[in-house]
Amino acid sequence: MKTLLAVIIGALAFQTQAAITIDASRVIYSGKDKSASLKINNRSSKNYIVQTWLDTGPETPSSGLPIVATPPLVKLRPSNRHNCALFTQEPVFLPTGKVCFG
Repeated sequence: MKTLLAVIIGALAFQTQAAITIDASRVIYSGKDKSASLKINNRSSKNYIVQTWLDTGPETPSSGLPIVATPPLVKLRPSNRHNCALFTQEPVFLPTGKVCFG
């Protein structure tokens, strides 16, 4: 009986509830397009502030990235959605025919 109770409590501990969701974990950015977008949803009844940024990982500085996320800070009202835009800085030379995973 104690084992069953421990299993039930353990299963409930891994339950997650997200107020902010995004429509994709990765954005496919075509080299011929000038921009791409990422949809951010607020599924809660509270206001949230969402900060966006681009990162290349802990090993390299991300200050020289050819892509910019805008707006960097947005207030999402309850049950509202927002499109985060990703723009290239001119001129940009993105690799073609390659897939990058982050």
